[in-house]
Amino acid sequence: MKRRTPGILGLCWLLLSSFTNNVPIRSDFQNGMNTEEGLKSILNNTTYPSSNLTLAYKGVASCMSAEYATFPTTKWSYFSDGKENLDKAVKASPMNPEIRYARLLIQLNVPSFLMYNSNVTVDLAKFRLHLPKYSVSLVWKKRFIDNLLTSKRITESQKNTLTKLKNELK
Repeated sequence: MKRRTPGILGLCWLLLSSFTNNVPIRSDFQNGMNTEEGLKSILNNTTYPSSNLTLAYKGVASCMSAEYATFPTTKWSYFSDGKENLDKAVKASPMNPEIRYARLLIQLNVPSFLMYNSNVTVDLAKFRLHLPKYSVSLVWKKRFIDNLLTSKRITESQKNTLTKLKNELK
């Protein structure tokens, strides 16, 4: 029986797709975003590559950790540090839809008195524009949208925009 081996192009595609879809902090965040331990693990992990995406996810983890803090000053510190990291990541990679997604997760869920929602419209527009061509699997793209759809402060118009985007993805 003849054994088939993948061609060079097939091997390159396999390697490229594994690099773009296998980002450990993405999976760690998805698995740990609903627990204090999961968020602490992300914040304390020093093995993630130094990138704007890592900065964004660590920013989200910091903001979300505020929910578990006891003292108001600690809550504010977690939130402020996280917000700063998110804004730095967006500034450094403004066309990256995953970084826009990360900031939207916070903006659409924090209490309104924190006044961290001034970029929702721009972030949602950039997310919608760049997500279809973003080099992650369809599963991840839909997971990003599903996470945003469960946000506490999402409007009907924003839900409609995201639902339409989800239905258009291929």
